[in-house]
Amino acid sequence: MAEYEFVGDREAFVKGGSTWEAGRQHREIITKLLYRTAKSQNDSLCVFGAGPCNDIELELLATAFSNVTLVDFNDEVLQQGVENQVGKEHAAVNVLGGVDLFGASQRLEQYRESNDESLIEQILTDIAEHQPKRLETYDCVASTCMLSQLLFEASEAIDKRHFRFVDVLIAIRLRHIEIMMAALKPGGHGLLITDIVSSESLPDLLEENDLKAVLQHAIANQNFLHGLNPQMIAKVFQHESFAGQLTSVRVSEPWRWTLPSRTYACFAIEFVKSA
Repeated sequence: MAEYEFVGDREAFVKGGSTWEAGRQHREIITKLLYRTAKSQNDSLCVFGAGPCNDIELELLATAFSNVTLVDFNDEVLQQGVENQVGKEHAAVNVLGGVDLFGASQRLEQYRESNDESLIEQILTDIAEHQPKRLETYDCVASTCMLSQLLFEASEAIDKRHFRFVDVLIAIRLRHIEIMMAALKPGGHGLLITDIVSSESLPDLLEENDLKAVLQHAIANQNFLHGLNPQMIAKVFQHESFAGQLTSVRVSEPWRWTLPSRTYACFAIEFVKSA
């Protein structure tokens, strides 16, 4: 395929407000990562947690993939995000709203309200056994900053000092990647993209300095979002669930995701499913 590049004035293309414009570099990095996985224009792409689509350039991805499937639980936000970029209908864009990629939200809310300890085991079971509906298989599957939202949901419901808190985070990480793998065709590419830490707890992110060095220091000092240590996420791919299923796993260099209210550090793990 042709080498990827950004062309034209994107400001005139989407009226996404300050959040859209602030996230330009973040969006370009993710779109470039996805674009490069396409081997031919017959390839298909599925994006988990697409939401308002502020992380991706739909028009450009639709030139690289024959079909771009966007998945999110919030159908209204997803539909609006697509309309903002490519209009209500686009031949290459397929919207799957109302899809639950987690399976434990209701039980977590019950636990938050009741603190019924018997619910913890049920939460772990819900996570491990959840099978999202309506998904097919695709040449590329990406999760765009969704994992951090799932882990945050758990951390808001379960006290960090609870003896099963870490078990829940581990279960969420593993099952999310398992779902991605199940949605990949043989030989397909997966891209797990996630934020690590924000400038709220790491003000150095706001400075123009060596991001990699800043993150290494932060991780050494346990300053990162719950469950999002890049080294621990990379180790998930060594789990027995993936034995013989992967030909490569690669961790990207980190980048900054700038929003009007704060800045995040992000990275991607690209993995290839065995043919």
